[in-house]
Amino acid sequence: MKLFERKEIPFRFYNTWRPFYTNINDTLVTQLADGLEGTGTDLFIMDAGWENNYGDWEPHHTRFPNGLKPITDHIRKRGMKAGLWMGLASVDKNSKLYKEHPEWAIYDKNGEPAYLHEEMKGRVTMSLASGYYDYILAKIKKHVRENDLAYIKLDLTMANYDDDAPVGPINIRQMAFDRSRAIPTATNLIGNQFMDSPYSKYTFLSLASVKPILVGDSRKLPADLKPWYLKWNTWFKMMDKKYQFTRFSYVSDIFQRPTMSNWDGVYKFNKEKQGGVLFFFRNDSVESERTFAFPFGEPDSSYRLFSPEDGKVIGIFSGKELREKGIEIRMEKQFDARVLGIEKVD
Repeated sequence: MKLFERKEIPFRFYNTWRPFYTNINDTLVTQLADGLEGTGTDLFIMDAGWENNYGDWEPHHTRFPNGLKPITDHIRKRGMKAGLWMGLASVDKNSKLYKEHPEWAIYDKNGEPAYLHEEMKGRVTMSLASGYYDYILAKIKKHVRENDLAYIKLDLTMANYDDDAPVGPINIRQMAFDRSRAIPTATNLIGNQFMDSPYSKYTFLSLASVKPILVGDSRKLPADLKPWYLKWNTWFKMMDKKYQFTRFSYVSDIFQRPTMSNWDGVYKFNKEKQGGVLFFFRNDSVESERTFAFPFGEPDSSYRLFSPEDGKVIGIFSGKELREKGIEIRMEKQFDARVLGIEKVD
């Protein structure tokens, strides 16, 4: 599936939501940005906690007394673009907006203002078919212009939708597998995974098979993880610039849905440009070696398989060989990942 082609799309996102939730302030955010320097992170998203309330959407006067611009400037100085979280139509009843325009709210069958998410007496959902549409659009544009934002995370957009964050790498890939049938590949973002966890490398490579959004306390990153993240992020972005691999995803008839005991993977291959990235994962399987067919190459063309970890060429194979004989993958450890680059040889 191909959505569109752009010259550059951020590959790796960082979000402040966990473990801080709404307990963020200007000092913490600048320290987190400092901690991410040198990791190759593209986009830093300030999640909930920056706002004075839902509805007025202005910086909190004690947490961000100087506004957001000094913070977003600091984020950019650390080599990242700045993003901001906002609730699309959720509004607090004590906000100035609601007090002035209660008629913009959605009302239930009893004529009471309704909130279409979790139970919360002090909050309502506004109708985008009312004057609220122009209001929130103007508010979003204001923050983008004033704070030079590259990204807006619009949350709380689906009524009574409860989709918990996946727990662990296998659950990440299960969610990606299930969503891939309905959500365009380039927008299949899965997040809330800690970049400083004991399984951070396996987790990151699982997330990289979709669109990685990481959380965690970047101030506590182990020294060896920063160059590791930088190396992988640099390579993924190079391959995306060359082949736009993040816009493609092939799993059907090749890989099973991930389980605790099997192997799984995904091919992110651009058929037009004949190159991309291949992901393989060994879970708690007793097999240390598997062979997977690759049916997407041109039969009479040749393809180079190479490892991004050491840059070594694994071999040159014809499209027919890859289709009929497949790609042999060996992993000695359980719960491990293997990533390969593939490109057509002229």
